[in-house]
Amino acid sequence: MAEFFAMGGHAVWVWSCYGLSAGGIAFLIWLSFRQRARAREWQKLSGDGQP
Repeated sequence: MAEFFAMGGHAVWVWSCYGLSAGGIAFLIWLSFRQRARAREWQKLSGDGQP
């Protein structure tokens, strides 16, 4: 199992790429939820359409 996580000496590069990718995806999900909440607020303020 340790050999799998060491990945032939490339573990630092591989796991950092996985971490950066996961962090980027999490950031985009958070940004999407934040933008959605702001859009709903603007919609409420403008009195437009659905709640």
